[in-house]
Amino acid sequence: KVRREIRKRAEVVNFTYNQNAECVGSTSYNARIVAYDAKADLALLELEDTEHLFPYVADIITIQKYNQQVHPGIEVVAAGSPNGYPIVITKGFLSFKGIEIANFPYNIISSCIFSGNSGGSVMALVGDSYKFIGIVARVAVSQISMFSQQIVTHVGFSICFKTIHKFLTENYYRFILDKVNYTYQSEKKLREQFIRKEKAKAEYFERLEKQDLPEYMRSEVPDGDLP
Repeated sequence: KVRREIRKRAEVVNFTYNQNAECVGSTSYNARIVAYDAKADLALLELEDTEHLFPYVADIITIQKYNQQVHPGIEVVAAGSPNGYPIVITKGFLSFKGIEIANFPYNIISSCIFSGNSGGSVMALVGDSYKFIGIVARVAVSQISMFSQQIVTHVGFSICFKTIHKFLTENYYRFILDKVNYTYQSEKKLREQFIRKEKAKAEYFERLEKQDLPEYMRSEVPDGDLP
């Protein structure tokens, strides 16, 4: 069973957008996909340009504060590019926390969102500052006739911070969440160890397949070093 998906460098030439969205701006950055989870609708990119870093980055909430201080009624803002407009910020509230869709938890927010908001950040006012708590992913749709639907812009769904936290933890990018206890280099070492182990497992099963052994003899993988 594959628990994580780690990808090598990828060059993005262009993007395919739906009919209601278009590319915004002309600034481009070289980056590589370092981890992604198709089911969770998450991907992590690492910028290759270290000379032109972003001057401002989001302040990420801790999992403890998310569990204790983020609750329905708290003020939130969503950022995105609806209908291809430049970055738009809309304010609202966290309407529901942790609704399950396709086996993943989502938060419902009342910030006005539209096609093109997907992938934008969701920030919550925790104490006296805004903290990153999620990513816009879906929007509610109302069936107004047999042939047409209408987007309910004040019922948006954002990827839950717990899902993001798990994604970064399982892919050994914990330094993004906790810069005190983890570093880029320490997590990189653990990722490389994990990749070597997964490769060894694949080679082990491949050898067993060639030996044509009964299924019960090749269903488990030893925890220690593989032969």
